[in-house]
Amino acid sequence: MTSLAILIPVIVYLIAMMVIGAVCAKASTTVEGFYLGGRTLGGWVTAFSYAFSGMSAWVLIGYVGTVYTLGPSSFYILIGFNIGFIMGYMIFAKRLRNYSATLGSVTYTDFFVRRVRTCGNIIRIMSGISIVVFMAAYVASQLSAAGKTVSTVFNISPTLAVLITAVVVTIYCVAGGFMAVSITDFVQGLIIVVGVIIMAFVMVNMAGGPSAVASAAAAIDVNLVNASLGGKSGMVLVGAIVGNLLNNGRIG
Repeated sequence: MTSLAILIPVIVYLIAMMVIGAVCAKASTTVEGFYLGGRTLGGWVTAFSYAFSGMSAWVLIGYVGTVYTLGPSSFYILIGFNIGFIMGYMIFAKRLRNYSATLGSVTYTDFFVRRVRTCGNIIRIMSGISIVVFMAAYVASQLSAAGKTVSTVFNISPTLAVLITAVVVTIYCVAGGFMAVSITDFVQGLIIVVGVIIMAFVMVNMAGGPSAVASAAAAIDVNLVNASLGGKSGMVLVGAIVGNLLNNGRIG
């Protein structure tokens, strides 16, 4: 039986996400309102939505496992992604936002069709194929991760957990459009940031402090307490670091 201390916050959270979708439905009555939130979202909401919609599941499940396996060497992945985010914001974000408004575009496909001005059908077909192929895999991975979490919390089958998650997400996405997605991402992002920080301090304290954690990790594998990417050194280490940063520093 799942503890009420865990069950109640999760239920409140799921209901809150659907309520946000219902509230945002008022601003999603037009095409631009549904797809872009009327271009009225602030920088913080947009940034949180951008980051956490793309990284929530793999960060809290996959990346945590990577950190557990590689130790500080895994931080190069985090650094690389943040470099990519910063470049995206500084180089492309504002220009794309302003130019898309000038062209009256509401989607990336629409933007490229109007910007290129030729081969519109080819662009739409290639864009559609890319969305179906890559977004299907992305959505499946997100639902799988969310389903595992819900399954653990409620002690139900993974299939039912995925269905519950899919229903909740579909309700607020369809009802409130991009604004609902962005605001729910913002709320989830705040919960994740605050929760992870608190959890980190609590867990390290329960383990006996940073020194005790480092000693225990070193006893398992010395590479878990250094950033040498598996014991590499010299130019080999430099090359591995640069390659890791470039590979993971792609613009999201």
